[in-house]
Amino acid sequence: MPRLAFREFHAEDFEQIHAYAANPKTSLHQAWGPNSIQDTQEFLKLATSQQLDPNRFEFNVAIVTKSNNNIIGSGHILLSTHSDANIGYSLNPDHWGQGYGTEAARGLMSASFNQMNAKRVVATVGSENIGSIRVLEKIGMLREAFYEKDVQLRDRLRDSYLYAVSRKEFLRQKINVSV
Repeated sequence: MPRLAFREFHAEDFEQIHAYAANPKTSLHQAWGPNSIQDTQEFLKLATSQQLDPNRFEFNVAIVTKSNNNIIGSGHILLSTHSDANIGYSLNPDHWGQGYGTEAARGLMSASFNQMNAKRVVATVGSENIGSIRVLEKIGMLREAFYEKDVQLRDRLRDSYLYAVSRKEFLRQKINVSV
């Protein structure tokens, strides 16, 4: 039974977003952060303005616990013109190691295939981010490529892996879940 849900961000979500986005552990493997107050305000403004676009191709959504509706992170889906969906997620470190990353990534993948009709779902991950590598492999994605020094972090360039799964493989594995 899913413990998480996705929903659109709202202006009143600022404090919950900033609680994880300002934490240096959250953005350790990300090109963004840790967020200042202004960074979080700008993110929230972007996420809420995207909701108004009738031709929307980018979705930033809150990851919330069903038990108390608290935001524990954010999910991201970016649709391409080639029917690919690029997924990503960030979780509050207080919720790491509890299976929430796997559940969130699986939900984003499922939404990409079932609601956005993607033909393929991809994700990039830092080569040192062992936790997220395990998550992507656990949800049935396969490593397809290695990119050397492709993402600028605060103090260095990071190497990345590209993971992907096709609609056909997604259906074969029966990893379809409701979100």
